[in-house]
Amino acid sequence: MHEGKEVKTEEKMFDKIVKKKKSTSLRNKIIAALAVVVIIVLGVYLCFDKLFVFKKLVVVDADTGKQITTPYSQEELCNGMGLKKGMKLFSKSEKDIVNEAKYNLTYIKDIEISRKLPNTYVAEVKLAKERFYLSINGTIYILSDDLTVLESGNSVSENRIENLILLRLSSVKGCVTGEKLKIDEETEKILLELTGVLETEKALGNIRMIDLCDKFDISLQYGTKFYVKLGDFKDFGNKIKMMNEIIKDKAGTTASGTIDVVKDFGKTGTLKKF
Repeated sequence: MHEGKEVKTEEKMFDKIVKKKKSTSLRNKIIAALAVVVIIVLGVYLCFDKLFVFKKLVVVDADTGKQITTPYSQEELCNGMGLKKGMKLFSKSEKDIVNEAKYNLTYIKDIEISRKLPNTYVAEVKLAKERFYLSINGTIYILSDDLTVLESGNSVSENRIENLILLRLSSVKGCVTGEKLKIDEETEKILLELTGVLETEKALGNIRMIDLCDKFDISLQYGTKFYVKLGDFKDFGNKIKMMNEIIKDKAGTTASGTIDVVKDFGKTGTLKKF
């Protein structure tokens, strides 16, 4: 009887020892696994904190993928995008960078941001194209081809605007840097239609002034030699073709004067010397 009880007691003690060893082994495995996780997390943190920091901004053309220069310095670009050298590369979202760039950098028409590890932001941009300028109360406003105000200043040099088109408009409701020029819808529509026709007919690069003060008496300055009367806003296509024919006919001569494509509209137009 006693021997049976002793055997059972020994078996129970053995089971307890086995269970304790298993429990200890499992606990050790869990602790080891947690240690590995902590090491991995710490390693990732150190990589992000020390390795993936912003050092370089590369700007490329969105269409060609080639690196380009912009009207801004590297410092101005970084400030406009809210980027600071040494900041964590993943501390700012692409969306936030894009929004700040579009708000602060008026010459950037469109932009996409990506990261190139370990330390570079890549900006794919479409730059706004300077096309027009306005002079209002001594201030020069430079506009893009879609009439966005790119910049303004009181001391813009002649060289800065010599290849831009002077706009003469009867009323401007608003002219704020970074925003579209505020003029009445009809005037904007006429202006964009006219410049579209001039571009199609390969004449836009020679235009130095567009006068839209009166939509029934529109005029252009073509280079330094020809002042062009277009009359109203109808049938720009034929009028510009007629203008081109007259100028082409006078190529290589010293001819200059006023081209009138209104008076004899539908025929040949006229050139009256200054």
